[in-house]
Amino acid sequence: MHTGNKPNLLDLDRKGLEGFFLDRGEKVFRASQVMKWIYERGVTDFADMTNLSKGLRTGLRDSASIRLPDVVADQEIDALRHRVFEDHDTKERTVIMIKDYVVHDIITTNYQHSNK
Repeated sequence: MHTGNKPNLLDLDRKGLEGFFLDRGEKVFRASQVMKWIYERGVTDFADMTNLSKGLRTGLRDSASIRLPDVVADQEIDALRHRVFEDHDTKERTVIMIKDYVVHDIITTNYQHSNK
């Protein structure tokens, strides 16, 4: 699916998401509904957000996206799991180091891939 210039809802905090819905003539509580779907249930397809009206789900599909960063590397070094995520749009990379399901460090870099 082509996402074009659709805003990625994962880039918005609660206030930003509330503003997103208000700008579209929706009630502010829609932000909480969508946040629950994304962050509590792990849903990234608007069609699966069944407590939203069909019209709202279609409108969200047409005007927004939920794009998770790509995992570009995943390895274990010295008992720490290192996962490298890359943002679709900015190509910014974030390294998250995890041990025993606990995040130990987060490093974000501006990575520029060269096609040389």
